[in-house]
Amino acid sequence: MKQKREHKSHTFAPVTLYREEIEELLSLVSGLCEHIELSDEKNVYDSLDEMEDRLGNRFHYLQIQGTKPYANIALGTEPFSKWLRHDDNHVYVHEAIDGGDGELLLSRVQNFVSQHQRRVQYFFNYPVFLLVILIDATILWLRHSHLHLSPAMNEIVSVTDETLFFGYLLVFTYFNFRGKSRISFVRRNKRQSFLQRNSDNLMMVVIGAAIGIFGTLATEWLKHTLFSK
Repeated sequence: MKQKREHKSHTFAPVTLYREEIEELLSLVSGLCEHIELSDEKNVYDSLDEMEDRLGNRFHYLQIQGTKPYANIALGTEPFSKWLRHDDNHVYVHEAIDGGDGELLLSRVQNFVSQHQRRVQYFFNYPVFLLVILIDATILWLRHSHLHLSPAMNEIVSVTDETLFFGYLLVFTYFNFRGKSRISFVRRNKRQSFLQRNSDNLMMVVIGAAIGIFGTLATEWLKHTLFSK
């Protein structure tokens, strides 16, 4: 009689990893597995240096596979169509029997990767998205039913509300269809400034704000043009 082998896995929220974290994770896995293999979406690499030479500083997807015990660690975003991506962050361990190396590996990888999950997950998700829609609808209802604002103040509140709503909607859509995880071979002490790292996201907010303002002003103009006496 022999004990059945167990399969265990854990899924992570979106992550941010720099070269130091990738090296530490690789060292952790290689210390418990007999053989490891690095790959991205298309190729297998002999080392991190080779991977960096081929892909550059920024890349989307890292997969680490180990044997004895078998482990599969996927981090980053993978494509689900030509232009769209989604987050795929998980660790899967085969032969994760209590007390064995598989169980230890699962626990250590889980603890390590969990420390590098992005906080953006708390702001751009479906529950928060529904909450934003509810707040926007509530403000609209209050403006027309209970708040007796002057035309100028009503315009300010309307433009502010629509700007925030469309800005959030645009960033949420961007994250939803491009993924939230960020992995890089840049070392943490050489990472870019906040504005450099988030220039794309900030641009999405600016564009969303512009769309919101334009849409609000156009709506108000049509109301005054078509329905004014």
